[in-house]
Amino acid sequence: MTEVTEAKIEQIEDADANKALRKKQGGFTLLEIVIALAVLAVILGVLASGLFQSQEDAKLQAARTQIMKDFPSAIMRVVSISNTCTKVNKDRLVARGLPDTTVWGTNWTVGGATTSAITITYPTEAKDTTSLADLVAGIPTYTSDSSSNISTITASGKSITVAYRCN
Repeated sequence: MTEVTEAKIEQIEDADANKALRKKQGGFTLLEIVIALAVLAVILGVLASGLFQSQEDAKLQAARTQIMKDFPSAIMRVVSISNTCTKVNKDRLVARGLPDTTVWGTNWTVGGATTSAITITYPTEAKDTTSLADLVAGIPTYTSDSSSNISTITASGKSITVAYRCN
């Protein structure tokens, strides 16, 4: 009988040891989970800020392309059909391939059309007005580049105003 009791005692001791081992290896502690989430949050924050800046830079470059190439091309097509600048309006420019909104989704307008120039107001939602001012400063005008159709270009707040030559 003593053998049975000693065997049972060993089984009970082994069971207790297994329970302690299972409790010890049960999973992550709350502190470990919180630290892991904090590290992930920092990594995502760094990546997201770079991604948003890249999107803003892409919009600025797309706006530059529209202002320097798309608008002058559409204006020249309208002028070549109508033989006058005074008939240039937003509907005709959109019919010649211009989108009716800017790259930020705002509506650009034709501010005025004279016999020699057309003024376009190009509102933006640029987050950085310094980048917008740099964009405007980097666009050549007719006075500095005779191949440019842009007479003047200015940035005021978050809006760009461009006067295009018609002739």
